[in-house]
Amino acid sequence: MFEGTLKEALRAVFGGGSDISAANPLETHDPTIEDVEAALTAIRGAGWTTETLKAIKDAIDAMAPGIGDASAAKQDAIEAKLDHASHGLAALKALIDAVEGKLDTPANFMADLTTLEARLTAVRAGYLDQLDFNLAEAIAAIPTTMRGTDGAALAAVWTAALATALGDYTAAKAAFLDEAISAAKVPKSTDESGSFPFTTGYGTNETDISALFTTALTGITRRKYSVYLDLTGPAGDAAAWTKCTVKVKVKVDGANYRTIDKKDITKADVAAAEEPGVPIDIPPVAQDAQVTMQFDVALAADQTIYYHYVKGVLE
Repeated sequence: MFEGTLKEALRAVFGGGSDISAANPLETHDPTIEDVEAALTAIRGAGWTTETLKAIKDAIDAMAPGIGDASAAKQDAIEAKLDHASHGLAALKALIDAVEGKLDTPANFMADLTTLEARLTAVRAGYLDQLDFNLAEAIAAIPTTMRGTDGAALAAVWTAALATALGDYTAAKAAFLDEAISAAKVPKSTDESGSFPFTTGYGTNETDISALFTTALTGITRRKYSVYLDLTGPAGDAAAWTKCTVKVKVKVDGANYRTIDKKDITKADVAAAEEPGVPIDIPPVAQDAQVTMQFDVALAADQTIYYHYVKGVLE
């Protein structure tokens, strides 16, 4: 810039083009004092006060050592960072070499690639293709695309239907619904196991053994029973009884027990060599029921009889 300004000043004083060379020399004529002053004014430019070429040189000489020192310090700092043991150029090269070494050894990653390839089936790849959409945008669109989240649309569709349903839901129907729910919660069957002593005091009398159960077979709800008796004790008794009569009775008229089934069991039937278990079925009934037992000869000792029954609830 300074050179160009000097050329223009010289041309203004001595004439000629903007390029000064052997082929384009300055014109030779005697400049006036005014020409020289104008040239010097152009050289120094606007804002020049007391500055001289000597003052400028001295300022530059004073400045140079400081600039040089600062540049050297910065260069040293940069070199120190580049030579750093953990994150300098050498450390970076070592890291690149390590990565390259692993990539050059297929065994380091082939097993993982094989596993990934086995898991990424065509079906699973299809699932991934289906994820190619803007999830946030899809979620934001739900209120306008799914019936039930739009209050106005829901009201328009369901108001009349809800009004009809609420009108039909009377207090009586609500009570029926409560009863149905309560009935559904009641177990459809129950069972009980236990034992009772058949003492010598019963002798040869007909005895209501179901009254000796923990829960008797009485009630007025519709139900049925499957009763099982274990006569191991009486079968081993020393008495010479030969027949045990078991009866099933029901209060047919609601007041008096009537026999609806009877079974005669011999001592040989329940001997140790046979099976001492006796099944008894009570058909569906809605009145009190009972099971009685009677030996033709009184037992010689008190005997324990085990029982188990399943009660089927029919309502």
